[in-house]
Amino acid sequence: MRQDRDLEKFLEQAPWMHKWVHECASCHHRGYKPDLQESEFDNSTVTVTTLRRLVDEMVLDESGVCAQCGRVGGKTEDSSHPPSRLSPPRIACEERERLDAAHRNALRAEHEVESRLCAQIVSPDPNVKRRAKNELKRAEKHSHRFLLELVAHNKKHGCGL
Repeated sequence: MRQDRDLEKFLEQAPWMHKWVHECASCHHRGYKPDLQESEFDNSTVTVTTLRRLVDEMVLDESGVCAQCGRVGGKTEDSSHPPSRLSPPRIACEERERLDAAHRNALRAEHEVESRLCAQIVSPDPNVKRRAKNELKRAEKHSHRFLLELVAHNKKHGCGL
């Protein structure tokens, strides 16, 4: 799909925008997060506009499923939503569910920290800026740790999505 290649090329050129793109766990359709806001800096405004041009806004529920898949249990009749990429549902084991929930909670916490610290990261005071960046790095590492555990569990047991 051309749109997927364009998005991948864009994310290669602007890797910091990965945090604003998410993917449905059921159909793997991608979109930008609803809380993506216009930036006050000129070069990032162009980047945000480009991302909005490449993909549509996508809201995911707490299980990581888009509205279309959530309404019809993973099957969609919407032509803008690619049904060919749907995979059959698998039953996840308890450990995978625990890791998935921990990862979602860590991502939520990371986003809360990020939104709380965004003004401090661009502060003219180097001490405030440094502390904010360090706190954000800690939150990112925490969520990344759960993601790695989840991937390792899926590889070992073959359970989950």
